[in-house]
Amino acid sequence: MKLGYSQKEAKRNHGKIVKKKSVRKPEGYEGKRFIVLHAGTSEGFVNDAALIYSTKSQLADYHGDMNADIFFKWLKEKLIPNLNEPSLIIMDNAPYHSILIEWQPTSLWTKSQIIDWLERSNVPFDKDMFKVQLLNIAKSHRKPPRYKVDEFLQEHGHEVLRLPPYHCQFNAIEMIWANAKGYYNTHIGEDGYGDDKVIALWEKALQKCTPEVWSATVRHTLELIQEWYNRECILDKIPEIIINVDDNESDSESDLSVISDTE
Repeated sequence: MKLGYSQKEAKRNHGKIVKKKSVRKPEGYEGKRFIVLHAGTSEGFVNDAALIYSTKSQLADYHGDMNADIFFKWLKEKLIPNLNEPSLIIMDNAPYHSILIEWQPTSLWTKSQIIDWLERSNVPFDKDMFKVQLLNIAKSHRKPPRYKVDEFLQEHGHEVLRLPPYHCQFNAIEMIWANAKGYYNTHIGEDGYGDDKVIALWEKALQKCTPEVWSATVRHTLELIQEWYNRECILDKIPEIIINVDDNESDSESDLSVISDTE
């Protein structure tokens, strides 16, 4: 199972990594936050793919400033035009990455909605069934999820590899962001806090993540993935341990027998 890069995916223009980052609001700089979208490979950031913009949102989490429309616009206008060949794009499962083409029935659906879904899916059922019965039939015919982002990129000759939930360490760009943010946090405010100054500093921070830095980071990530894989292989071979408990023997009886043996 692929969890990130493989040796083949790390070759030239393979293993594109997609991520976004929120630049912290500097102390004394009120009312502005900045969002950065970018992608990179083992050879460095993708040329001309950066998108940096300010927002007035006061949310502490950048997810509140992002949506599928902005992300698709970035894909269409910034990322795809600058990919020179078919690429594997690695991304997490953020909500704006994961808009479904078709939703699956849930308990929140009305009975008529479930019936419509079953009819569209050519699944046999009896209209006289209760909602819970119809929902069970729908769940037994659940389809693999189809994401708008994945199919959009496939139409342009690219593939998507989604990270397992809560495993951002398998994405090399996380360490790249850490390096860039370290430089940004050290130098923020030296030239002022105007939008142009903040954006210029963030661009400079990105430039510090050179192809050499990217190459070393990707290599480290590959090693980390291999370590996790090896660990899972070992755990998978450990036999299941079963402990049988005799309900007829109480703890007190067991203690008494030990005392008797000692005497």
